[in-house]
Amino acid sequence: MNARPINAVAPCCSFAGFAVAIVAGASAGGDAGSVVGRALVAMFVMYAVGCVLAAVAARVVAEHADTYQRTNADPNGSGRVSPRAEAETA
Repeated sequence: MNARPINAVAPCCSFAGFAVAIVAGASAGGDAGSVVGRALVAMFVMYAVGCVLAAVAARVVAEHADTYQRTNADPNGSGRVSPRAEAETA
């Protein structure tokens, strides 16, 4: 299974935005209709923010992994380095 960060990050950000908006609206004493309406808007905005955040994080991790692979390449040509081999050479 190949998990994508956007499948977890975006919904979590969306739910967090919704929950914060509900709690803030309820504690401010707003009427239910406006609180839920604003919470839904916050949910959609935070979903977009989560998508962007997940895309940036995935890019950073991919670049780091690529750099790590290039700088720690196996001299035998496989391109993989095991943690045990790193510990033995250190």
